[in-house]
Amino acid sequence: MSLAEEKVLLARFAKAAGAGEMLNIHDLKAAYEKVVGHATSDSTVYNLLHRHGWRKLNAAVSSQARFGGAECF
Repeated sequence: MSLAEEKVLLARFAKAAGAGEMLNIHDLKAAYEKVVGHATSDSTVYNLLHRHGWRKLNAAVSSQARFGGAECF
């Protein structure tokens, strides 16, 4: 899968993530596997997210940032 194809795939999930919803890694993995046509490991999906600058946020940290507390890095 090319980087452009990965961006298109992630764009489908970015709207929900931008609205503050949690990304369901199993849904993303299923969509990725459907596109590539074979099963993949979880690390493949996490590497995909890392390549495109997505990061895991701690729920406590993200809620603090949302409500005026500490900033997320």
